[in-house]
Amino acid sequence: MTRENNGKTDTEPPQGKPYDASPVLAGFGGEVNDTVHKTVDAARIAMKLPVLSRILRIIEEAYPEQKENLRAFFGEIVEILIESRIPQSLGHAEKTADMVIKLDSESINKPALLIAALVHDLDRCKKEWRNKRKQYPNERAHKEAHAQNGATIVRDLMSKYSIDAELSENVATIIEHHELGVDEDSKTLMLADAIAFFQHNLPYYYEQELHGRRGKEHGRTREKIRLTIEKFNAEEYAAQKKILLREINSLTYNRETFPEHKLSDEEWKELDEIFKGEILRTKTP
Repeated sequence: MTRENNGKTDTEPPQGKPYDASPVLAGFGGEVNDTVHKTVDAARIAMKLPVLSRILRIIEEAYPEQKENLRAFFGEIVEILIESRIPQSLGHAEKTADMVIKLDSESINKPALLIAALVHDLDRCKKEWRNKRKQYPNERAHKEAHAQNGATIVRDLMSKYSIDAELSENVATIIEHHELGVDEDSKTLMLADAIAFFQHNLPYYYEQELHGRRGKEHGRTREKIRLTIEKFNAEEYAAQKKILLREINSLTYNRETFPEHKLSDEEWKELDEIFKGEILRTKTP
């Protein structure tokens, strides 16, 4: 889904043209080959993505009378994620949902939390939905606006498909609080979101730093790593932090692990050193 243009990453493919298939869509044979078109049957793809398929089955079992509504809702979610203005959207949603299940053994009994994990960043997928950082006085205000905006969008989408009102409101409430974590479910999503950033988003972030307008000298990648890992330093997250450290300590940033990226060997080495250095500096014993 990324395009190369004079050495820079274009994260907004032109509308109406085919998109490079995300790695999570690989292996679909004749149904999805090298490209994913806007006419794709998103609901069918959703059932072929392991995490989304599992979550959809769980929710259908909890709300059997809404099976068709839920499938239509999931279909639109997947379509939005595939066509997102940023290439990491679908993979990040999958990783976040997977980590929610790992962090909370009871999450399979929490349909609202599972849906929220998939759609928590939906507002970043379209230009007309996003809130720009420069509109807000500080990062906290920007994060809160992002969460509120995402909740509103998801409420509207679930209402569009006549999804159970109580389920819809529970999903929206979790999204509203996922940046700060004010209760058990929103804290779980906040932590899963942080781990998924390292597992999937960090190379995209680093590419943008290398080729973006702000430039490498601003140290945005180092700062983002520090801010993300600090979410786990509260004593109340001790159990989850063990899972976090197990997940991130096994990460190595290189072209074999992240084949969809175009970093040079030197850039991969530097990213890996930045990541490991900041993790060692920031994490508590």
